[in-house]
Amino acid sequence: MERHGGDRLALVERLTALTVETMYAASEENKFIEVTYANGEKEVLYFKDFASGALIEGIVSRAKKFAVKRVIAQEGSGLRSDDLIRAIREEFKEHEDLPKHDQSR
Repeated sequence: MERHGGDRLALVERLTALTVETMYAASEENKFIEVTYANGEKEVLYFKDFASGALIEGIVSRAKKFAVKRVIAQEGSGLRSDDLIRAIREEFKEHEDLPKHDQSR
């Protein structure tokens, strides 16, 4: 809150933007699978290509859980950007149920 001058709306907007940027980045970290089609063409698919309401709900639930655990441990209160990033990484990791590379279609 301090970084945003006490402006809750600015904080919420920044946390939302950070979450969306992290989730939808076409980065190596977000790479899910590389598909090779019958014609030899390859395509990299990212977690963003499989985003759903359920995935977002899972991220939010995890981030809230991290914040609650921090309160219980008396390590501060409130939802933090670190909670959201960690929740994204863990949610994505949980959904890695296919091999990451060289899938042929």
